[in-house]
Amino acid sequence: MGIGVAAYGAWLLLDHAARTKPLLFVVWLAGAVVVHDFVIAPTIEGVGRLIARVPLARGHIQAAAVAVGLIGSVGLVIACRAQSAHDPALTLLQQDYARNLAVLLGLVVLVSAASYAGGRLRGRITRRRG
Repeated sequence: MGIGVAAYGAWLLLDHAARTKPLLFVVWLAGAVVVHDFVIAPTIEGVGRLIARVPLARGHIQAAAVAVGLIGSVGLVIACRAQSAHDPALTLLQQDYARNLAVLLGLVVLVSAASYAGGRLRGRITRRRG
């Protein structure tokens, strides 16, 4: 199914080449691979090694780091592109993408911290009862 969806996407990309600019897409895709392989993945690895001594928080921190990396890599491209557009009509929706990205990343970190705190609290309550 994945190959079929990718083939359909490639067909749409090439069929509407005047609007989709396939060469720019290939450049963006190559940039995304480079950013993932040389920035996001090593950062996640480093964070994992740094927090190895805190086993209870490790999963929460790594999950937040993965989400922040993925959302940030896509969101940053959108935010930068929206700010560089000279014609406001070029962007789909008129909004402050940078602020919205910061809010979303903050929410990811907040949910991860709340999940960790809830697990710790639940563990303390369970130990007291039994």
